[in-house]
Amino acid sequence: MNMFFHEMKQNRKFTILWSGAISAWIILISLFYPAFSDNAGVITNALESYPEAVRSLIGLSPDSLSSYLGFYSFVFNGVLEVGMIQAVILGASMVFKEVSGKTADFLFSKPVTRKEIMTAKLSAAGASLVITTFISFIVSGIMASTISSEIINGKVLFMVCFTLLFVQLIFMSFGILIAAVFPHIKSATAIAIGALLLSEIVFSIFKPVIGENAVRYLIPLKYFSSVYIIKNAAYETAFVLLTILLIVVSLAAGYAVYIKKDVHAA
Repeated sequence: MNMFFHEMKQNRKFTILWSGAISAWIILISLFYPAFSDNAGVITNALESYPEAVRSLIGLSPDSLSSYLGFYSFVFNGVLEVGMIQAVILGASMVFKEVSGKTADFLFSKPVTRKEIMTAKLSAAGASLVITTFISFIVSGIMASTISSEIINGKVLFMVCFTLLFVQLIFMSFGILIAAVFPHIKSATAIAIGALLLSEIVFSIFKPVIGENAVRYLIPLKYFSSVYIIKNAAYETAFVLLTILLIVVSLAAGYAVYIKKDVHAA
């Protein structure tokens, strides 16, 4: 338990920084809603004149202007991208700090296994992501009640915000696995940016070939459609199950690879 609280303390600044970045994005983009709503007709006509590929890249559709929740689905695209970067960096950094040799002496001198240390780090990282998700929900709720004159469905808003945690857990697991398999990369930020760029490239290339719904199975960033959640007040079961599968498999593989690696003394 002491290791958990130690890791929480170590992650404190990181969690505050990224939660602040996500909150700033929500606040900044939400402030544009009144202008977009007042000029919905003009913006809709402009959007319809753009090719579908351009509208998809922007992430803004005519439906996004019909209500604040609809507009929030546009805002949330950026939230997921920022949150994804946070999660990959957090997951990869956990491993990089261990393989750097800074904890090797501790491992040799204390009756604590590498698995126990990794579990404590993982628990603290998960707690940090939960905190980020709840902060994003609180900020989103405040902006919704401040900017929108309509009644906001709090349950639906929470369901949309909660998908941030799902996506972050996936990419944190990916970060752990990649860092365990390729410890010489060293830069967690490079892995995070690479993952984001790869997601966008794969989506752009394969969407016209196999269709938007099919290509979503290849890109965890697209597993949870906020538009679908807002319309149906539910998650898509197939993507929830796939999310759980990816998290479990990635974490299991990351643990197995990391624990078997040699420990280099500092």
